[in-house]
Amino acid sequence: MITVESVYRLIACLSHFLNARGVSAGRIAVAGFNPHASGDEEKAALEPAVARARSQGIAVEGPISPDSVFRQCIEGRFDAVIALYHDQGHIAIKTWGFSGNSVLFLGPPYVHTSVAHGTAYDIVGTGHADPSMMLNAILDAASLAAGQGFSAI
Repeated sequence: MITVESVYRLIACLSHFLNARGVSAGRIAVAGFNPHASGDEEKAALEPAVARARSQGIAVEGPISPDSVFRQCIEGRFDAVIALYHDQGHIAIKTWGFSGNSVLFLGPPYVHTSVAHGTAYDIVGTGHADPSMMLNAILDAASLAAGQGFSAI
């Protein structure tokens, strides 16, 4: 399901989102699909999509090995990373800082945030749940809808 067109559209969507929020010429990284970003998907879809986006003036690099690209973003080399599947991005976010994170879905014509955690069936009914991710997702949605960027809790 990874195609040049779908990856290019995602890069363009993220670039537009960053620009609309004041991050002009936002630096985008595309994580590789395979370990070390060296598989058929990288050659067939990711590399051509990145090249197309760059030819349109988008500041994008990739595919970059998924075991290092998120660290590079945390260190300031990129403003955003495109993860190619759910857990690729969530593992990085949860490792960086588990509580207080939220996930933003790009593409729908409305603000769509979610929590970056699992179901926590092991603590249901114990009073040990941490509401900070839900609170942050709600505050991020409200702040983004108001045109103020991400919340800072």
